[in-house]
Amino acid sequence: FKELGFPSVDKDHVLLFEKDSDKQPRFDMIAKKYYVVVYMGDNAGDFPIGTKGKTLAERNSIIDAHKEDFGTTFVVFPNPAYGSWVSALAKGYQNLSPEEQKQVNNQYLQQ
Repeated sequence: FKELGFPSVDKDHVLLFEKDSDKQPRFDMIAKKYYVVVYMGDNAGDFPIGTKGKTLAERNSIIDAHKEDFGTTFVVFPNPAYGSWVSALAKGYQNLSPEEQKQVNNQYLQQ
């Protein structure tokens, strides 16, 4: 980032993954010092709305409750290839065979 000329590239402004993929603690820390204008990401977990570890139905409900924020406070850059959203599709999704994952995927594509 420094080589590309981005300002404020230091430990106070660039918070990277450390031990836990849950971003909420980092969001909370930032919100104590700054007013965040926009969050950008490719996954609901990139926004401070509490979707980590939730089922698909729970995630959808949480996202619906924040629908007014999408497109303004929350900007989504879609990534259909991977993300923590896949683990919400079915219990143990990551451990399913490719054929089983395809069956789960097709179930949602047909709705």
